[in-house]
Amino acid sequence: MKRYLKAIGVVLGLIILWQLAIGVSSIGYAFIYGIYQSSQTGKVVSEVFMQEHIKDNLYTIVLIGEVLLLIALIPIIKEKLIKRGSFKSINSNTITNMFILGIGMDGIVALSGMILSTIFPSYLEVSKTISNATGSYLQLFSIVICAPIFEEIFFRGFMLGYLKKNFNIVGAIIVQAVVFGIMHGNIVQGIYASILGIALAIVYLHYESLFACIIVHIVTNFFGSVVNGFLVSKINSEVTIITIFVIIAIVCIYIPGTKMYKEHKSKVNEKISIE
Repeated sequence: MKRYLKAIGVVLGLIILWQLAIGVSSIGYAFIYGIYQSSQTGKVVSEVFMQEHIKDNLYTIVLIGEVLLLIALIPIIKEKLIKRGSFKSINSNTITNMFILGIGMDGIVALSGMILSTIFPSYLEVSKTISNATGSYLQLFSIVICAPIFEEIFFRGFMLGYLKKNFNIVGAIIVQAVVFGIMHGNIVQGIYASILGIALAIVYLHYESLFACIIVHIVTNFFGSVVNGFLVSKINSEVTIITIFVIIAIVCIYIPGTKMYKEHKSKVNEKISIE
C-alpha cells in the first residue's frame, strides 16, 4: 500500500511541478509584456486585453515554462535517463517506421476529434486556438517540436519509468496515459491524448529509447497542426475526410505495428532459447 501511495505522490508532484513552471512562465510573461505595452502606449494594460493576449500566445508561454522546467531537471535527466540509456540511438528503419506510426496516430487523433467534437461542441474553441497558433512560427515550433520532446521526457521518461517499478506494466501504461490526457485540459483532447499516450508508452518500452516516441509524437503533432487543416480546407465532403483518416490510421498503424510485433516475438524466442 505504501508503494502505491508513494507512486501517486510522485505523479502528483510531477504534475504540480509542471503547473508551477507554466504558472511562473505566465506571470513572468504577463508582467514583462504589460510593462512593454504600457511603455509604448502610456496606458495601463487592461485585464481583458491581457487575458486575450495570453490566450493568443498560450503555446509560447507553455514553451517558456517547459524550457525552464527542463533546465531545472537537467541533473535528474542526466542521472535517471541519460546514464540509464533512455536516449539510445535508433536505426534508420526504426525512424521510418516511427514516422509512419506518427501519421497513423494522427489519423486516430483526427477521427477522435471529429467524432467527439459533435458531442462536446466546446472543443471547437480549443481547435480554433490551436489553428490560430499555427500562424506563428514560434508557437508552431512549440507545438510540433518542443512539446513532444518535453512531454516524452516528462511522461514516458520520468513518469512511466517510475510507475513501471511500482505497478504492473499494464497499470503503469494506463496511469501515465490517463494523466497525459488530463494534462491537456479538456475532455476531447484528454481522450485522444490518452490513446496516444498508450501508443507512445508501448513504443518507448519496445525500443527502450525516448527518441522513438519523440519521433512519433512530433509527426503526430505536425500532421495534426498543419496537414489536417490543409486537407479539410481542400475537401468539402465530411464522409471523404473521415474515409481518408480511417485508411491512414489502419495502414500507417498496421505497417509499423506488424514490424514491432515480429521484433517482440523474436526477442521472446531468443530469450527462451538462451534459457
